[in-house]
Amino acid sequence: MEFRLWTLEINLKPNVKRPTYNVLKMFNKLKSIVTPVIIIVALGFLAGNFSPWWVIAIIAFIVGYFFPRTWATSFLYGFIAVSLLWGVYAATKNSDNGGIMSTSISQLFANALSATQLLYFTGVIGGLVGGFAAASGSLFKNLKGSVIVKQPERNAA
Repeated sequence: MEFRLWTLEINLKPNVKRPTYNVLKMFNKLKSIVTPVIIIVALGFLAGNFSPWWVIAIIAFIVGYFFPRTWATSFLYGFIAVSLLWGVYAATKNSDNGGIMSTSISQLFANALSATQLLYFTGVIGGLVGGFAAASGSLFKNLKGSVIVKQPERNAA
């Protein structure tokens, strides 16, 4: 029988080797995902006040370039950041106008979506934009330097 608390390990079977789990390693991994999310949300919020909607893709691309991870991790933090930003922004705008805008837009879709589903849909679409942009930035960083351009050989005539 064995009990673990953070990095403390109590092993009642002393002859059996068990791996220890370090909380600091898990915290550093979580910190490596949370930092780009905070940067994307902060820059996206500031730029969203005076820029078009697609600037968030440029911001996520740049953050993905400077915080290169695997493409899946970059997609994850880009998706989380932009879906949170756009979802919260849409929800605050919806509550400011009493839900009039979201119900009007849901009527354009023949009431196929409720107002709440429309807010979720907005967050998911924004998350896809941010996720693909951050993954592209990470892949571009990994691609840089690995592309070899060969000059065509010239035959002396």
